[in-house]
Amino acid sequence: MRVLVTGCSAFLGDAVADALRQRNHSVIATASTARAGVSALDARDADAVDERVSSADAVVHLAAIRAYGDPARTAHATDVIVAGTAAVVAAARRRAVPVVIAGSGEEYGAEAPVPYREDGVYAPTSEYGRAKRRAVVEALAAYREGVCVLRPSTVYGPRQPSFMLVAQCVRAAVADDVVRINGGEQRRDHVYVTDAAEAFALAIENASRIRGQQINIASGDARSVRFVAERVLSIAGRGRLDVGPASTRAGDVMEASFDVERAATALGWTARTAIDEGLARCVSAALAGG
Repeated sequence: MRVLVTGCSAFLGDAVADALRQRNHSVIATASTARAGVSALDARDADAVDERVSSADAVVHLAAIRAYGDPARTAHATDVIVAGTAAVVAAARRRAVPVVIAGSGEEYGAEAPVPYREDGVYAPTSEYGRAKRRAVVEALAAYREGVCVLRPSTVYGPRQPSFMLVAQCVRAAVADDVVRINGGEQRRDHVYVTDAAEAFALAIENASRIRGQQINIASGDARSVRFVAERVLSIAGRGRLDVGPASTRAGDVMEASFDVERAATALGWTARTAIDEGLARCVSAALAGG
């Protein structure tokens, strides 16, 4: 099968492309900026997207960006997510090509009961979560017979974006520096990047069976932020932890845990990498300069 992958970043996107190739699929890897093995594609460009989809048997749509603080950058990020998803879905629908869309655990928000369930409450509190939710709802309305949504929890692993918790902890540990967290009791479900990538490959192979569905991709094992920080420092054998006062900002999510039954029944997928093993891989890669 020839699979178009949008948003082929150096993290999850590359892992998805690798997972597909390992299962003997051909990959058309694209991202906003070209690099070796990856061609440039703005997912909002309907004509360019249609041309790429015309040579594909299926699509994995990962293209998204985050922005914080600056209203102009936030508006741009929302446009990339919403308009980009709409363009990809429209092209896929015209050509009757299945598309697997990456949602986000941030779609659930602080008010949703935990563990998060796909048929439960969606009340996103972040701009990113709201944009993802809008994109997903519009995609399913436009092309339910050809769209399925995988909703990853917090994806981690070597080369994780630098602003995320595990990457910050690993960076501080390698430098024998201080890891600073607020409160530390917030609970997050971390799913290892190659496990998440495998789920996307399985979704492509089972697209006809899961069309119209939304599926959580998570470990089912939420741990506190403090636990994660302490484990990274323990594995590295260096660095120090500084725990500040808990955040009191409205809308902060204290627990993001996920029900994972649908992934097991619909995809035959469960996360295979335990948190200690995954964190050890991250530390080892960082110490090796990766």
